[in-house]
Amino acid sequence: PVIGYQNSHSGNQDLSKATLVVEGFEEVDYQFVQRTYCHAHNLPAKITSTERLSIRELSMEDVCALYHLYQDETFQANHLVYASSLEDAYEKHKAYIKHMYQFLGYGLWGVFHRDNNELIGHCGIEPKEVDFEGTIHTVHELCYGIKKEFQRQGYGREASNAIITYAKKELYLDDLYVMISD
Repeated sequence: PVIGYQNSHSGNQDLSKATLVVEGFEEVDYQFVQRTYCHAHNLPAKITSTERLSIRELSMEDVCALYHLYQDETFQANHLVYASSLEDAYEKHKAYIKHMYQFLGYGLWGVFHRDNNELIGHCGIEPKEVDFEGTIHTVHELCYGIKKEFQRQGYGREASNAIITYAKKELYLDDLYVMISD
């Protein structure tokens, strides 16, 4: 993959073959280049990690585990539905990778336990439209869900704190909205 630089002092450059075009170098660091590489090769990009968790984009290979995650009683109790069937989940996730991860650069990511790489939840940032006094605004919502057997052990807080830090440092987001249901 090629990262092009839109230089205002270089005339009319042809950057049409670049994978991605940047206007400055503030955001270009190792993680940015790594994400660009992963997206160009349809690989899941690592988002962040903590002492106990690894948070990364979900790949097509994760769809079965993600589908089963949504069968967990916690997700069912909160009326969270991923897909009506496993086949539907594959189609839905293929589009999600293209439109969220590769286009927006964020979305819902997998929360994996670092000891055994088990998918124990999801977390991330998604755009959401909210009504503030009659005016619709698009906000960035912090979302997360942790399997029942891993709740009340600090995993949700650990994942959320890591995402808040990531949102500030990597995505330059100053505001995140959160709705918590118990």
